[in-house]
Amino acid sequence: YTKYASSAFAGSLLHTDLESAGIDTLILAGLDTPTTVSATAHDAKLLGYKTIVAADLCAARDTVSWDKNRITKGDQMNDIALSAIADKYAQVELSAAITALELV
Repeated sequence: YTKYASSAFAGSLLHTDLESAGIDTLILAGLDTPTTVSATAHDAKLLGYKTIVAADLCAARDTVSWDKNRITKGDQMNDIALSAIADKYAQVELSAAITALELV
């Protein structure tokens, strides 16, 4: 799929294709956790998917603060984003725990 916005669902047929295939659970991983992974997890929740984010397969870049006075390290940005995702949108686990899940 070509991604047109932060969320993998925006402007794509992803939801239609997943729904047609009877898929109700998603496992997410990716770069730019605060933006793309978070947006996709948000949309997945709104669309009714059970969503799991693989914490150790996500990353974020160093980011300059809004006032340009400091830099927040990527690891810290990633941790904050994963905490917010876990609080609002999806289950967050390490990839080893995800691969140990029983498939139904």
